[in-house]
Amino acid sequence: MDYLAIVSVENNRVTKFMDFDNQADADAHVAAQGGFSFHNDQGWLIADLYIDGQTATESPPAGTVEGVKAAASRLILSLAPDWQQRNYIARGSELIRKVQTGGTLTPEEEAEETAMQALWTTVKAIRAKSDELEAISPIPADYAAQLEAVAST
Repeated sequence: MDYLAIVSVENNRVTKFMDFDNQADADAHVAAQGGFSFHNDQGWLIADLYIDGQTATESPPAGTVEGVKAAASRLILSLAPDWQQRNYIARGSELIRKVQTGGTLTPEEEAEETAMQALWTTVKAIRAKSDELEAISPIPADYAAQLEAVAST
């Protein structure tokens, strides 16, 4: 579905929408419910849309706090997609439970836990750098490169 009726926006993010097969149906919905229609011909995810007035873009403008947050989020998700993060949480709980009930981790499980902790350390470093960059005014033009540098160390 390429046409969206964006009915509600909060903090530049879509909070209520409907998708449609054609522009006429999206426009009719907007006429009845309010909001604006958007042709999502790029197939952007709703969660990635940045709304400024009645303009939708895939990401917030560069050089803004929202832009830094979005860059950090994209970087973290490139290293650990949502599904992997959920699996790591579940697996980490299993390993903790094993130790708490008197078990011992095998060398493979210890290596697995070490890898999960290394990724988590990188995520925390990206978040810390993002917080640091968000506090600078004006935000440095190379903020994305600075975030990537933290991720590669």
